[in-house]
Amino acid sequence: MNQEDDGVLSIPEGLLGLPELKHLQIVYAEDELPFLRLREISDGKECLEFLVIEPAGIIENYQIEINDEDQLFLGVQNPDDLLILNIVTFHPGKKTRVTVNLMGPILINRRTHRGKQVIVDNYVKYSAEYLLHEE
Repeated sequence: MNQEDDGVLSIPEGLLGLPELKHLQIVYAEDELPFLRLREISDGKECLEFLVIEPAGIIENYQIEINDEDQLFLGVQNPDDLLILNIVTFHPGKKTRVTVNLMGPILINRRTHRGKQVIVDNYVKYSAEYLLHEE
């Protein structure tokens, strides 16, 4: 996926805890990089939006393992076809504390735009609240 792409994703199983979120769009804003927005596509209603980040180059040694079932579901045969997005959290009351969920990334097949949020097989190596920034 690139900036010229419309960024529309199909997440057939929805996000973990939000199974109704099946159609999302990646929104690029140059002034927000390295963060991206993952926005629910809705019928004119208020919609949810998540701040996400691609971990490559930011999270050192982040190498996920996914099971065969998830790999088959996504139709990914080449690791370069996999886009990894991690949800970012700004903590209320601690505006300078920013964490990233490394245990449950959203995986996207770059060719088909089909995705799934998974718990990685090697989850014990990672945190759901990896500290990205704190002052």
